[in-house]
Amino acid sequence: MSEQLATSSTPSKGNALILIGALVLFAAVFGGFGAFKYAVGSASASWPSTDGQITSSRLNQTGSGTKTKFRPSVSYSYTVQGSGYTGNQIRAVSSYSSRSRAEAELARYRVGSTVSVYYDPAKPASSLLVPGVTRSVYLMLAAGIACLALAIVEEELSPRGFQSSAAKVLHLRLEPA
Repeated sequence: MSEQLATSSTPSKGNALILIGALVLFAAVFGGFGAFKYAVGSASASWPSTDGQITSSRLNQTGSGTKTKFRPSVSYSYTVQGSGYTGNQIRAVSSYSSRSRAEAELARYRVGSTVSVYYDPAKPASSLLVPGVTRSVYLMLAAGIACLALAIVEEELSPRGFQSSAAKVLHLRLEPA
């Protein structure tokens, strides 16, 4: 019985595998989404532009408390080589934790105003109003890399039978299964 108690005081290999799996999943989600938004943002820096007109403009709020996000939402119409299109993307990522920053962004896009619309020449229906990569895209990529690095460290240290290194960093206490 004392042998069973001694082994139950350390996290099982299964707990380490669950943590590694979760970290790899977070790395894939953050890294994948960040890579996609980075590709769109960096490609858009060289897209041609045309004049467009704002057809709707509003502020959307999601979440509550410290997890509240504000997203400026616009719709605009534009024409490329005689064909009409509508778009709704301001930039590669347009979400703010600050209501005032989101409102300041939205103030630039009043209904009826003329704007420059940057569009993908290979697919003109793909457009946005502010080309380039934003800081939040780099943060998503960094989060993905950090999760992957923690998963690698955890995988390297977990066979030694110590409490999960990533759990220590994150101040988690894993209970054995």
